[in-house]
Amino acid sequence: MLPDFPKIKNKLNHGTYRYMMEIFHKTPLLSSMKKQIHFEGDGFSIQDEDDAKKSKYKEFSSSFEISDDDLLNKGLIAYVGGILGAIEEMDKQGEKLVIERIGEATQKSGNIIKHNGKLTPDDILKMYEMASISFDENGDHGYVFFGGDDCKEAIEELNSNSEYIEKYEKIIEKKRQEWNDSEDNRKLVD
Repeated sequence: MLPDFPKIKNKLNHGTYRYMMEIFHKTPLLSSMKKQIHFEGDGFSIQDEDDAKKSKYKEFSSSFEISDDDLLNKGLIAYVGGILGAIEEMDKQGEKLVIERIGEATQKSGNIIKHNGKLTPDDILKMYEMASISFDENGDHGYVFFGGDDCKEAIEELNSNSEYIEKYEKIIEKKRQEWNDSEDNRKLVD
């Protein structure tokens, strides 16, 4: 009977999981989102101004196989290559789910900017005006846009034009005041 090496397997599994989570949470879209670990249950709910929305967990997963020949010839590198491929697949699944959920939420809320072809800095400012933005204890917001090249170009143009920067700063100050007012009026539960 061949030895099983359970301690080595356990360390390898824990190290692989930590590495996978580190890589997975560094991807552009998913890294910008707050995360919360749930250890049990089959769903969660999110409370907004209007109502609570219940949602079931969605599974995204990946698998890989290592042939005996690859394992003998490449050793641990074959395993690492499989893990990296699985992480990439799970990242794509996670981003697709997030984009679907964002699409559903924007359709429901009506927070959609209609434009003719290419986004402009004015469109970006409208997005900020329409959005509900929260701020941290330092007064900074974590509001994130994601989009194509035209979105990037519009943001770059906004950031390079003093008139747009002034408009942006006024919008953010107004949103910060709205946030502070809402936080001041919150009722605390004993």
